[in-house]
Amino acid sequence: EPVNRLSPQGWRLVSQWMNAPTGPNWMGLGGIIFGFGFAAFLMAMRVRFVWWQFHPIGYAIAADWTTGLIWMPLLIGWLAKALTMRYLGPKMYRQGLPMALGLILGEFAVGGFWSLLAMFTRKPQYTSCDGGPPDVCPARRGRRSRPVVGRKGAEFGLPASGGRASRGPSCRSTCSQYTQRE
Repeated sequence: EPVNRLSPQGWRLVSQWMNAPTGPNWMGLGGIIFGFGFAAFLMAMRVRFVWWQFHPIGYAIAADWTTGLIWMPLLIGWLAKALTMRYLGPKMYRQGLPMALGLILGEFAVGGFWSLLAMFTRKPQYTSCDGGPPDVCPARRGRRSRPVVGRKGAEFGLPASGGRASRGPSCRSTCSQYTQRE
């Protein structure tokens, strides 16, 4: 299973689909059709009315969990664009576009590099604290952790909890439990 080494999570998902197929998800299909229709409506309004501020991309990324992590850079980018257009004009905005696109391309290039490195070294790319998985760190931001139950806890080599969220051990000890597994 060489593919399993590259993307174990994706491989498990595809394997589950192949070994235990289910029927069509009509609710999911309805959601896709509604989302497509609403995005088409937003695009039509944007094309028809210059003052329309809502972009279909904003609608598409609003429900993604990463939006909660990147809302501040998005706000800063929007604010930079709005201030540039208002006080410096469209000419300066067009002159500044290569710099902004270079920053975006640089971010993707660095992210791609780390993804490739994680793939070839078979180490997790996204971790928290001192190397543990992000969702089992109880000390993260001083909040209670989500319970680690069932297979998820087993994947990380941690004992499964009884379903209750508790403050538990510090992040450092949780992460050391994770890294000791390897």
